[in-house]
Amino acid sequence: MESQLAMKLYPQCELFSDFGWFVQVLLGIISFSSLLIKKYLDFQKRTWEVWFMDTSKQAISTGITHFLNLLLAYFFAGDEAKPCTWYFLSMFTDALLGTCLSFVLLKGLQKTLEPHKELRFFTGDYGDPPCWLRYFYQVFWWVLVVLVAKMILVGTMVVLKRQIQAVGDFVLSPLDPYPKVELLCVMIVIPVILNAFMFWVTDGFLRKDTHTTKLPLNSKPVKKYTDLA
Repeated sequence: MESQLAMKLYPQCELFSDFGWFVQVLLGIISFSSLLIKKYLDFQKRTWEVWFMDTSKQAISTGITHFLNLLLAYFFAGDEAKPCTWYFLSMFTDALLGTCLSFVLLKGLQKTLEPHKELRFFTGDYGDPPCWLRYFYQVFWWVLVVLVAKMILVGTMVVLKRQIQAVGDFVLSPLDPYPKVELLCVMIVIPVILNAFMFWVTDGFLRKDTHTTKLPLNSKPVKKYTDLA
């Protein structure tokens, strides 16, 4: 009820306005620059090619989820809520719950495929020199993991729609009279903080883990899908 009254009294936060698109592009530039900073701070250094492979997997999956979040924001909002509220909620759940869920699903997938020599992979391990076939194979599985995690989160949000919307409306209600400030907060300030956290954590488990990707000294190399590349 309060959100409907606010929608009548104040101009609305528009995700697809010219200002909204500008804010979204700015968000992408600022967010991914945090991964560039992380490259220089990492103790285990990566070549630019390997770093690009690791981070571009996130760029692809984040681009897909960002587009889905925009669609879901309007789907959930309908005529009773603001799209910015639901974009904020989708972003928040992706950064916190989605990151944890994607980690669990990825590790479960690797464990499931490990007995199958032709299918198994070690995330972030592209060979030496890096093999692009390995990269695209990992991109496929990572995007699938992210989409499954997103489906689980969306299902949860559908079930708890009213309760979740009430929380979002309450948090953003002080910004109702200021739609452009609200858009900046929802699309820049909050996402930059959440994305920096999400990107750094996700990069930590998407990159090569040297402790788990090395075979025992007395073992023989196994034929993998990448041997064909």
